[in-house]
This record gives sequence, structure tokens and C-alpha cells, in this order.
Amino acid sequence: MFNEKQTYIRFNFDYNTFAKKQALQKLKKFIPGIVWFLISFWLFTLPGSAIPEFDVFHKVQGDKFVHAFIFFLLGYLFISPIQHYHIQHKKRVNWFLVMTILFMLYGIAVEFIQKNYIPFRSFDIGDIFADIVGSLLALWYAIKVWGKEVSASK
Repeated sequence: MFNEKQTYIRFNFDYNTFAKKQALQKLKKFIPGIVWFLISFWLFTLPGSAIPEFDVFHKVQGDKFVHAFIFFLLGYLFISPIQHYHIQHKKRVNWFLVMTILFMLYGIAVEFIQKNYIPFRSFDIGDIFADIVGSLLALWYAIKVWGKEVSASK
């Protein structure tokens, strides 16, 4: 029915279509993280005059908790899809570390952007610290959850 060349082309086309569908399925898992990244960037680039003032919030440094939460959720939403990839433990942890470092750098970059380009916003080393803490908490949580999944499957 098919000669050898037609069979190869047909198989290759089917495999490429399958591979593209798998890649698209993997990419779809990152959509929540991408959306949260865009929301966080929008929040971080709001002018200071657009952010409501709460006296109690400033007294307890509440914005640090907000920064930590934003970066924890950002890290978790990007690390979570990687947890379910069928790759070696070491490679998975390396990806977790890469993502965590990228989010730490994002937090540092945001502070410089606020200082230099956003009206009524300033550089705050405490915000960077909170961003790093949130990113590291996401890393810790992901490794802790992943470790439980591995030990439960043995």
C-alpha cells in the first residue's frame, strides 16, 4: 500500500504532530504562572499614587508579606508543572533552582524599575529580601511535595 519512503514520511508526520501536541500540553500548564507574572508586573509598575495607603499596613511592614506571597505564588505556579515532568530527580531540582534564581532576579529588577521609571515608587532592599524569601519558600515547598510523591510511589 505504502512504499518505504511514504511510510517514513507518514510516521514522521504523525510523530511530529504528536510531539507538538505534547509540547502544547506542557506549555498550557504554565498559563497560570504566566498570567500571575503579568498581574504581578502590572502591580509592581503601578504609580505610587495609585496604591492605597493603610497606616496599620505600613506599621507592620505588610507590603513585605504581600511581596513574599506574590513571589511564593509565582514560584509555585512555574515550578509546579515541572514537578510532573518525567525527568530525573537531579534535572528536576536543577530546573527548580533555575526558576527560583530567575524569580529572585525578577524581584531585584522590579526594585530598580520602580526606582528609575515608576513615579512615586522607590527602591526598597526589604522588598528584595521579601521577594527572595517568597521564591525560596516556593522552592522549599516544591521539593518537599516532590519528595513526598517519590517516597509514596516506592
